[in-house]
Amino acid sequence: MTFEQYPTTLEARLEELREARAELIQAAVLAPQDDARTGTLGAPWSIAEIFFHLHLAEIRTTKGLKRALESPARNTAADEAALRTEWERVRVLVGTRAVKVKAPPRVEPLNAPARAEAIRLIEQSRQELLAAIQSASYQDLLSVSLPHPLEAIGTLTGAGWLSVTAFHDLRHVQQIHEMIRS
Repeated sequence: MTFEQYPTTLEARLEELREARAELIQAAVLAPQDDARTGTLGAPWSIAEIFFHLHLAEIRTTKGLKRALESPARNTAADEAALRTEWERVRVLVGTRAVKVKAPPRVEPLNAPARAEAIRLIEQSRQELLAAIQSASYQDLLSVSLPHPLEAIGTLTGAGWLSVTAFHDLRHVQQIHEMIRS
């Protein structure tokens, strides 16, 4: 699965998050239960490590968005063309595994818990992300920005970070499917 339609509302961004997470959980259900197994094709993480990595990344995203939304600093909201370009960049660079990258050190899944605990943690981090943006409007999310740790992705709006989170889930769904096939 990948998202092909540019989301023009906060609800559409939230729907991306919901659909991607459902796809991720489904992939985990289909995967073998041996968390000691590592993937092939350059993907040495277990399913539990993938989920723990996603949890760590989502916690960092949540902290950044909370800080940005609590700050009085605001950008002029980007025009629709710039937002569409941002989303396309995220879709291509994050949403596919065509280009594989090493995770930044702060989100490497060192000492990952067992799969059941890792799944509980990503459910928790998702609730924290949703709570952090609960009172934010779409305009609020469009008026804040944060740099992505991978330079090629660049600085993104708050709304762009919601799409990064959804596409990041989908990227790892692809990884899990590769592991199942190997």
